[in-house]
Amino acid sequence: MHLHHSSHAQAHGCTDHASCSHSHGHTHHAHHHEATGGCACGCHGHSTPLSERITLTLFGLSLVLLGLSFFVQPLSAYPWLLPLLAYLPVAFPIVRDAFHSVRNRDFFNEFTLMLVASMGAFALGEYTEAVAVLLFYTLGEYLQNRAARFARHDIRQLVQRTPRRATLCLADGTRQVVPSQTLQPGDLIEVKPGECVPVDGQLQPVSGSRGEALEQADFDTAALTGESMPRAIRVGETVEAGTLSLSQSVRLRVLRPESASAVQRMLHLIEDASQRKAPAERVIRRFAHRYTQIVFLLAVLLVLVAPLCSAQPVSVWLYRALVFLVVSCPCALVLSIPLAYFRGIGVASRSGILFRGGIFLDTLTRVKRVCFDKTGTLTTGEFEINHLVACAPYTADQLCYYAASLEQGSNHPLARAIVREAKLPLSTHVEGVCEQAGKGVQGCVDGDQVVVGTEAFLQSLGLTLPVLSEAEAHADCSRVVCARGGQIVGYLYLTDELRPEALQVVERLRAAGVDRLQILSGDHVAAVEALGKRLGIAAQGECTPEIKSREVAALSAIGTPVETCFLGDGFNDGPALASADVGVAWGTGGSDLAIETADVVLRRNSLLALTDAFSIARQVKRVVFQNIAFALGAKALVLLLASWGIAHLWMAIFADTGVALLCVANIWRIRCGV
Repeated sequence: MHLHHSSHAQAHGCTDHASCSHSHGHTHHAHHHEATGGCACGCHGHSTPLSERITLTLFGLSLVLLGLSFFVQPLSAYPWLLPLLAYLPVAFPIVRDAFHSVRNRDFFNEFTLMLVASMGAFALGEYTEAVAVLLFYTLGEYLQNRAARFARHDIRQLVQRTPRRATLCLADGTRQVVPSQTLQPGDLIEVKPGECVPVDGQLQPVSGSRGEALEQADFDTAALTGESMPRAIRVGETVEAGTLSLSQSVRLRVLRPESASAVQRMLHLIEDASQRKAPAERVIRRFAHRYTQIVFLLAVLLVLVAPLCSAQPVSVWLYRALVFLVVSCPCALVLSIPLAYFRGIGVASRSGILFRGGIFLDTLTRVKRVCFDKTGTLTTGEFEINHLVACAPYTADQLCYYAASLEQGSNHPLARAIVREAKLPLSTHVEGVCEQAGKGVQGCVDGDQVVVGTEAFLQSLGLTLPVLSEAEAHADCSRVVCARGGQIVGYLYLTDELRPEALQVVERLRAAGVDRLQILSGDHVAAVEALGKRLGIAAQGECTPEIKSREVAALSAIGTPVETCFLGDGFNDGPALASADVGVAWGTGGSDLAIETADVVLRRNSLLALTDAFSIARQVKRVVFQNIAFALGAKALVLLLASWGIAHLWMAIFADTGVALLCVANIWRIRCGV
């Protein structure tokens, strides 16, 4: 284990692995879960539409009564009566929350602060200001909680569109509508045009409007990827829950139950993300609690000590102390900072980017080194056989037959290409297949031992490879060797297209301050180096999963605050994703291990999603620091003015509720594509 793993785990706040509900199987990805919410005092719980309507009703009642007091108060023998009636509706919820907080031995919280300040103003005869303190506080809480609810709603609605019922195709040809949670792997379901796919399934043969056989069907994947363009999915490929069938009725063979579908995994990722606090969130929560205690103490000292050193009456210093109490509420800090991370995670989710927690938004802003896998990451992952070189006495057809027969059960892009290009019927007598990630596969075909994989893999099995010509040895294609019965059958050369946006992504990453870009691939050295030359970045080929992990770990161990990011999609990328400070995996076509190991999952089938993730992370960091500076600056100014007798309660209300609302408004500037 590398040294940086333990330090990385500490940076993530992991102090009790047993209490962590999610573990990636490696030290630095275990996270200590903190409760969601807002203030350390326990406010800003998850609001509901009903609670918001009740709050708004109480606010309106108090506002009407306070307005009446301006007309009736001068004529009344009891000028405090209407303000008191206006005070009670908004004070009752705060008194209730303050009581619960005090019972939990939390004395210095915003509820007690607001009650003491408003009651003190009442005692001094400042009836309008006393009611205004609680009115603006209630309005601020309403707007802040509403913003938080919408931020959470924006996240959850992305993954809560799957239908509750599905059309099950029975063996006798009839159809039956059943609850989607009852579907089991192997069931056959039908999805009509315009309907949403309820579970993950394998696309079965598709018929066109005239009964002709089609090789693919179009689906709307916007809910999962954020892409508005339809996606063509081939027969035999996976259609994920949450996608929309567009052009024709399709049949799907259920791959996994509803609880394990891609859409449910997205929901779990997003819900877990709210539990993984960024360092800024944890620091602000601790600071806010201490800040409240200090300001409360200063207010007490202002009342007890200042009158002894001044000729001004106690009532003057009491009023100033009340200003201190209102300003001491830390809402602007403890709500707007977590909400900024909620906003960032929500914006990213709508763009097909899933962050496992706010901590990775922070870490991504410090990334200066990015490593890429090649196949399916920088390239499309859709291979085609360029040419075959058979070794005597075998023919090209025999080479393709043995390689495709052995590979027909593999999901590797190279294997899929070999099987797709095979023209002959494949063997049905394939046994003992064993696949080694990043190396190759071996097994028995028609009773003969067959191996397909990299040259290094075959050499490790004791096979002697023929000497290639200069042109073949340095061909910039992916090269796969096939052997049968200890004898080399031949070489298969496959080509893969570079993603059209790859060069643009490299340029954007460099513009963002990334100073080292590198390809780490298990592919043939010549092919990897050729790709690296096209992109103008370093490249290293024939990397096993262990070599990838070691290279990434070495970069990560160079030291902070510079961090390393690795982007990959395959089963063999799992160790490298685990070793990186930020592991990023493709969620479309990526292996389950890669997705489960990664810290950021890209659901959009475009490399530009990576640069968008960097952009969103930088925006969140910028907004967080802006809100901290603005909130602390405004409060410090009002506290200073209050100590000189210049500030009054109206300024304190602005420094509390007004600043909080401005900070909340500031977070809505975070968006994708900036």
